[in-house]
Amino acid sequence: MNKMYSFFLACFFALSLVSVQAQIVISELNYQSDSTVNSGDWVEFWNPTGSAVDVSNWKMIDGNLANFPYTIPPGTTIPADGRLVLVDNVSRFTAQHPGVTNFLGPLGFEFANSGELVTLSNAAGQIQIQFQYDDSIPWNKCADGFGRTLELLDPAVAPSNASNWRCGCIKGSPGTAFVPCTNETLLISEINYKSLPTQEAGDWIEIWNKTNGSLNLSGYKFRDDNNSHVYNFPSGTILNPQERIVVFNDAINFTIQHPSVTRKLGPFNFSLDGNGDAVRLYNGSDRLIQSLWYDDDGNWPKCADGEGTTLELATDFDQPRDISDYSSWRCGCPKGSPAAAFINTCGVGIDEVFSTSTFRVWPNPASDVLYVGVQSGSVTFHIISVDGKTVKNGSVNGTTPQIDVAGLPAGIYVISIAKDGEVLKAKWIKN
Repeated sequence: MNKMYSFFLACFFALSLVSVQAQIVISELNYQSDSTVNSGDWVEFWNPTGSAVDVSNWKMIDGNLANFPYTIPPGTTIPADGRLVLVDNVSRFTAQHPGVTNFLGPLGFEFANSGELVTLSNAAGQIQIQFQYDDSIPWNKCADGFGRTLELLDPAVAPSNASNWRCGCIKGSPGTAFVPCTNETLLISEINYKSLPTQEAGDWIEIWNKTNGSLNLSGYKFRDDNNSHVYNFPSGTILNPQERIVVFNDAINFTIQHPSVTRKLGPFNFSLDGNGDAVRLYNGSDRLIQSLWYDDDGNWPKCADGEGTTLELATDFDQPRDISDYSSWRCGCPKGSPAAAFINTCGVGIDEVFSTSTFRVWPNPASDVLYVGVQSGSVTFHIISVDGKTVKNGSVNGTTPQIDVAGLPAGIYVISIAKDGEVLKAKWIKN
């Protein structure tokens, strides 16, 4: 092998190594934990390439240049598609994430809660990553002490681009790729933080049990962004499968605006901030299980900011989506739909009597019994919940047959009644 060829081959390998090393990305950041799931500050680096990368003697420093940089120990590599977590507090981190082994620390410094610059340099002092985060719009505040992390979306997009990050699951996913938050099945599904003066209902939230089993919420807690603001759920609070319940702060005004809502708790003795706030749920052991941050700025719907509607979680929301992202929320109906699923028929009146040429059904709303007026013969009926499930069906006979609806949860349904090929479908409220 001649010297010139060797020289070019060495240059090729050197350039290839720099190119591979430059593809290490920062993929997750935990800069302020919720106090009940405190894992300390940590940052995750990801090698999205197909080859291992030697990161021996690489250095990381935060925006406070008075801090000494953290030096990654010699012999450290990040495997292909592998991750490495650098942690500030080893004991706190391992207490919250006992199964994670691909971490190093302690860093010797913490990250600022209001945002700063994070820099990772290679052993030659060349900057590989510079990333600046923040805790205000366009960045979401979900990671600012409210239990979630910042998770990178696309390694090919600059990490300082706020739109390239999403809120992670509660406690995050250090050392592994993001997976949907499938264990977060108790959801905040509606928020009323600023009513119209003529429709004042106080502040309230709706909680949805998105499972097919009952949940015992005895001793659960609701907090906003202030840890001292706490509402304790009373003993015996059971949320049935797919059921929703409201937690309110103004019993009189809420009842005036929503007299038919019976699935409700309260009052809590604090207010939700009209300029943005956290909504957090804690289990009976006072451990965070659900949180989000809403806002009235940026791309968030403005309709809930004193314009007469609520914030409604999207009807197609599922766990792969980010519950703290504005795209997961929409404008609700005027005054909202507390303790009931949203139906996109705002402005469509509720008829007290449904009728066709051969039969009629009343009343609407109804508590215990629906009456069917028919000249003769039988009619078949289906009562369908807002998620498309038939909750009651059958047939009734007589001149004024009755449908027993006492056992159905309060909420909005679609009722379908048929006789001799004639079908009536209408929105119906069970109170």
